Order: sequence, then C-alpha cells, then structure tokens
Amino acid sequence: MSLLPASGPGAAALPLTKGWSVFRAGRRSERPVMDLICSRDARPFFAVAALLGLWGCSILMFGIPGLYIPAVCMVPVVFALLIAISAG
Repeated sequence: MSLLPASGPGAAALPLTKGWSVFRAGRRSERPVMDLICSRDARPFFAVAALLGLWGCSILMFGIPGLYIPAVCMVPVVFALLIAISAG
C-alpha cells in the first residue's frame, strides 16, 4: 500500500495549493495559525494564560504567600462580578 496518491486515467486530481490553506469568513488564508493567534476571539484566552503565568511566577518568587495573596486579592473582584451577573 502506497501513501502517494493514485495516478493514472481513473485517479482523481488533487488540487495543488501552496502550503496549508484555511477558508475562514469567506477568504483563503495561507497562515491559519497566525490568523488564530491574531484574532479577537483568542484575546480572552491569552489574557487568562498571562494572568496564570504571572501568578505562577509569583509562586516561584515568593513561595506560599505568592500563592494565596493574589487569590485573597481576587475575592472582592469575583464578589463584584457575581453581583453584576445576578443584577442582570
């Protein structure tokens, strides 16, 4: 069994494309990874990843206080967020 496409009169023609291409929002992209990284949809995930990374750095630098002090400081923020969500 060969991994190469079949050739001959009965073989289906494969489209020749330059690199990987993705059809997104009606346009063809030659750089799908960059489109994903630079999209507005990915920004919240990168913000969460940055905050978790900073929290991890504070744990490495300060030890146990670096673990619990940021969590204690987030209590009023989360409390206000819960009030905002419940208010509608």
